Amino acid sequence: LIWSPGATQDWSQHVVCGFNQPPIIPITAYGDCPVVGWALELDSHGRLYNGPLAQAVASATRIMATNLTDGFEFNFADYVDVSNAPVLYGGYTSDGSVVGVLTSRVWT
Repeated sequence: LIWSPGATQDWSQHVVCGFNQPPIIPITAYGDCPVVGWALELDSHGRLYNGPLAQAVASATRIMATNLTDGFEFNFADYVDVSNAPVLYGGYTSDGSVVGVLTSRVWT
C-alpha cells in the first residue's frame, strides 16, 4: 500500500470530541462530546460525561490544533480487507517535523 495524502485535516474542528471522531461544527465552547457511546462514563448521579480517555484525546487534539499545520489521517481504505490496522493522526510542526499519534482500528 502506497500512501498518498488526501484532504488535510483541520484539527481545530475536532477539539470537542477528539481527532478520532467527526468534527463538531460550530464549536462554541469546549464541552462534552455529543457522540453517544464514545468513551462516556457515568458519574455518581448516573449521568453520562466524557471520561478520562475522552478528555485525554480531546486535550491531545487541542495541542495538535494549536501546534500543527497540514493535519493528516493515515488509514487503510475501507475496502482493504484488514480488520486490525494502524491509524496515524498528525501534522507538521513549524520546523517541518512530522508529529503524529499512533492508534489502531479493530473491526470485528
